[in-house]
Formats: sequence, C-alpha cells, structure tokens
Amino acid sequence: MKGKVKESIWLAAAAAAVLGLLAVTVISMRAMNSLPIPVKAPLFVFMQWIPLAAAAVIMLIRRESIKELLPPKEKAGRQIVLGIVCGFLMSVVLMLIPFAAGFKEYIYTNGGYGNIFNALYKLASYIIGTAAAEEILFRGYFFSRIERLGGETAAIIGSSLLFGLYHIMNGNIVQVIFTTVIGLIFCITRKKVKGFTLLSLIFMHGIYDFMIPVWAGLF
Repeated sequence: MKGKVKESIWLAAAAAAVLGLLAVTVISMRAMNSLPIPVKAPLFVFMQWIPLAAAAVIMLIRRESIKELLPPKEKAGRQIVLGIVCGFLMSVVLMLIPFAAGFKEYIYTNGGYGNIFNALYKLASYIIGTAAAEEILFRGYFFSRIERLGGETAAIIGSSLLFGLYHIMNGNIVQVIFTTVIGLIFCITRKKVKGFTLLSLIFMHGIYDFMIPVWAGLF
C-alpha cells in the first residue's frame, strides 16, 4: 500500500509539473508569433518537447531509465507503416466523413496548407514535435505509471483523460472531451493491433493531425 501511495504522489507531481510547463509553453509560443518564420518554426517544434521535461526530471530523480520510453528498434519500418495507415484511416472516419456530411464548420474552420513547403514543415512539425512529445508523455510515461497502479483499463482511461486535459489551453471543454476520445482510440489501437508500438503511435498521431487541414481544404 505504501508503495502505491508513493507512486500516486509522484504521478500527481508529474501531472502538475507537465501542466505547469504547458502553460508556460503556450504563453511563450503566443508571444513568439511576431518572430520571422525561419526563427519561429524550429522554436515551435522544440517547444512541443518542453512539458515532457517534467517527466524526464522526475525519472532522473528516481533513477529510472529514460530508455524505457523509447520505441523498440525491431521492424521499425513495419511500425511506421502501421502508424501511417492507421492515422490516415482515423482521419477519414473522424474528419473526412463528417466534413463531407456538412459538419465542417462545427469541427474545423480552416483548410489547406497554402504551398508544398508549408505542408512539409507542418508534417515534420506534427511528427517530430507534437506527436512524438505527446505520445512519449501520455502513451509512454503516464500510461505505464497508471498501469502499475491500477491495471490496463485504468491506464487507458487515466492517460486519455490527462491527454484531454492537456489540450484545455488550446480550446474549450468540447476540445478536451474530443481529445480524450482521441486518446482512447490511440490506446486501444496500440493494444489491439499486432506489432503496433509507441513509434507507430507517433506516426499515427502525426498523420492524423496533418490530414485534418487537407480534408478541410477539400470542402
């Protein structure tokens, strides 16, 4: 029992620290909007990783290996392909179909990337910035810690709720609920699809985010 109490305290501390760093990051990114694109673009990608630093510091304090959060190297190509395919299919179901049915204005108002260079930058940003940082944090760090405390079901629900809460500063309660559902889909996909790993999730997440403006631009 004492061990679980201790783990719960560390988990709560990590969640609070992550949300605190998120607030600082969001405010800083808004302040950088006036910077020229060549300066702003790489900074935005880098800053996606800042909230993850809270979990990394706690792992170092507890002498835990950072390697446990890294995806397996075996069959990396297959992992990536699985992620790309699942991310594309997820975007079709959750975005393309609703857009085609006339619900675009209720879901996403912008569309397209303007030019190929912006599209390539956004693709890289989504995969190595947003997706990589968030998947390592939520489906890696938080999932594994919650699973130790309450099992797989608790980890799926708990990490998804935290994932939804993480996006509160980017929208409203509807955004939080929708993102929580997205988190549940990511978790279930990883558990149910054979050979699906954290690396797969990173590409699934990145491709899903990338395809939203693409589908929106068609309608």
